[in-house]
Amino acid sequence: MINTTESEQVIGIQTYYEQSAMAYNNWGRDLERDGIYALHCGYEEPGQNIGHWDSIKQLTRQVIRSMDIQEGDVILDAGCGTGAASFETKSQYPSTTIYGINLALNQLQSARTFAGVSEVPGSFFVLQDYISTAFQSETFNKIMFIESVAHAQTKRAALQESKRILKPGGILTVADIFFQREPTTDEEREWVSDLARGWFMPNFNSIDVFKEELEDEGFEIASERNISENILPSTLRMRLNSEQRMIEEKVMETVSKEIYWSRKAVIASHKVVESGLIGYYLLNAKLK
Repeated sequence: MINTTESEQVIGIQTYYEQSAMAYNNWGRDLERDGIYALHCGYEEPGQNIGHWDSIKQLTRQVIRSMDIQEGDVILDAGCGTGAASFETKSQYPSTTIYGINLALNQLQSARTFAGVSEVPGSFFVLQDYISTAFQSETFNKIMFIESVAHAQTKRAALQESKRILKPGGILTVADIFFQREPTTDEEREWVSDLARGWFMPNFNSIDVFKEELEDEGFEIASERNISENILPSTLRMRLNSEQRMIEEKVMETVSKEIYWSRKAVIASHKVVESGLIGYYLLNAKLK
């Protein structure tokens, strides 16, 4: 794990995402939306043969499909990146209202530009921290965290704020990684350290602890899927690409320390999931 203050965590996230914009655009490009890219892994069914960018879009759609969205819902995309999930949701449910919040201003600017040029009504992108937002209590019907809650200093703080701004009966959706067991070797502990340092993940939870915290905060698990096998093909592509890039760059001589450690995290991400140390889960929890 890494020890950072909350302000150090915010600055680190902002710096990293500014420096890695081109890499993420290449990785998660939304072919339907100019300038928009997703910052998460892909999803593939066993034996499915689809293109890389299609697999990225497929994970977005898996998350949206799981949320039981209704026309007219007010939805928060917490840690929205450039708004890839927000815009995909709006394309499927035009009468929803979506707020995307994020700490990386460059990503918010991309989302705002696309929303303006493409005239996407009912979509708003603002600079806010999902641990402490400016929204009134009971504002949202749905909240989604797609590979963003892992950045929280504590997951409970994110859940407490979500509870405050969700309406009773509202749905919280999380797609992210969680421990399935404790590391047992120095090699496994190094993978976890690389992941935490490179991607600013200061406080991993086990899936069992996270579910307990959800229940403690008044949520009821509505659905749970372990989709680790579905995301492995994309994590392998990421790993192979990063290993090659690190050879080409001769480690830290031609890249910033943020990008160097990000590449280390990419490599570790495949190892921890492949080994079963960490699993990738898609959870939906209903606020009682």
